[in-house]
Amino acid sequence: MAQTTLRDYLQTTEDAISTGRVDDALANCQYILNHFPEALEAQRLLGEIYLAQGKLEDALQTFDWVLTNDPENVMAYCNRALISERMSDYDTALDCYQQAYELSRGNGQIRQIFNQLSQKVGQQGFVFSRAGLARLYMRGDLLPQAVQE
Repeated sequence: MAQTTLRDYLQTTEDAISTGRVDDALANCQYILNHFPEALEAQRLLGEIYLAQGKLEDALQTFDWVLTNDPENVMAYCNRALISERMSDYDTALDCYQQAYELSRGNGQIRQIFNQLSQKVGQQGFVFSRAGLARLYMRGDLLPQAVQE
C-alpha cells in the first residue's frame, strides 16, 4: 500500500479549497492536524477554510496563530489583510498588506492591492517601513545601510 506524504495531503487540501470543496478540505485538514497539531501549513490552510466558510473570527485567530509562529508567512499576512478589510479594519489591513509586500520580495499584485485600498480610504500610498528597508538592504548585501535602518 502506498503511503501518502504530508506534502501530498497539504496539496490535496489546497486543491480542495481552490475548487470550492470546502468540506473535503476541512476533513483533510482535520486529519492532518490530528497527526501534526502544530503543522504551520495545515494551520494556514485551516484559516483559509474558515475564510471560505465565512467564519471570519475563527480565520482571524488561526492566521494570528500562524503569524505568531511564522512571522514571515506572506500568505497568512495576505489572508489576515483580507479579513481585516472585510471587517472594515482598514488600518490593520494596510499594515498586513505592507508586511506581506515587504516579505514577498516585491510582489506587484500585493502592492497594487495595498495602493487601491489606501486610495479608497484616503491614506498615503506604499512606503517601505524601516524594517522593510533593512530587509531589502540585507538581501542586496548592503549591510551598512541595513544596520543604519
